[in-house]
Amino acid sequence: MEYIGNIIYDICLLKNHMELVIFGAGRSGRKVYDFLCRNDKEQNVKYFCDRNEDLWGKRIGNIEVVNPMQVILSETEYHFLVSGDYANDMTRYLLQNGVKRIHLLFM
Repeated sequence: MEYIGNIIYDICLLKNHMELVIFGAGRSGRKVYDFLCRNDKEQNVKYFCDRNEDLWGKRIGNIEVVNPMQVILSETEYHFLVSGDYANDMTRYLLQNGVKRIHLLFM
């Protein structure tokens, strides 16, 4: 895990060249995205990912929602942002699939 805590104190998120994936395309994921947009970091968000197949291929703002495994299996070392009611399940899923760059965020 990279960070656990309130999103406003995760100074790592505000670095310029960090490639981010927001896990969860629901209300909490959108709040994370809004925070990043307000802090001029929208360009760092590469994907939303969600395990709900009905959301794959849709867009939130300019960002595509994809299958989490598509991102996990890519060669890019993304930082995954996790928040909301299902954060523990999402974190467990990422850890089980070998992801180490996880930011568990509280809003």
